[in-house]
Amino acid sequence: MLVNAAGLDADRVAALAGHPSPPQIFPCRGDYFRLHTPGRYRGLIYPVRARGSAGLGVHLTLDLAGGLRLGPDVEYVATRDDFSPAPHKHAAFLAAAQALLGPLSPGQLSHDSCGIRPKLRGPAEAAERDFMIVEGPAGCVHLLGIESPGLTAALALAERVSARVGELLA
Repeated sequence: MLVNAAGLDADRVAALAGHPSPPQIFPCRGDYFRLHTPGRYRGLIYPVRARGSAGLGVHLTLDLAGGLRLGPDVEYVATRDDFSPAPHKHAAFLAAAQALLGPLSPGQLSHDSCGIRPKLRGPAEAAERDFMIVEGPAGCVHLLGIESPGLTAALALAERVSARVGELLA
């Protein structure tokens, strides 16, 4: 049995395992900026999602140390491994932060980090596409396009895949 949960490379692993036509993964970069206003915010703040948007929009999150971060944004990228800093996004993040939180000075934001998520929805597609569990060839189960909603459901997905593997081995 092969259970492929290779994230950004799950489509490539599926192809290497012999799946005839795995769904394509579109790498989507999301940057975060650190917000330097200690003690001002104590909870998450989300914008209303724009219809047809590829993401939720820049929102305020709290990290485990109690720090404040804004992000992620949505940027389809050609490479799956470029995690370099993106200070050129400062002005766009400042505008998004001000729309969400009110007046802020440029010095209150600095680039923090980024991640790249595996989207099944291509950059030109209007409709959202959720993650998928596909099989093939025999003995292979592939989890594709698992980003935030799938991570939230990770235990349920694990139970479902475990049950399916049990069925296949029976």
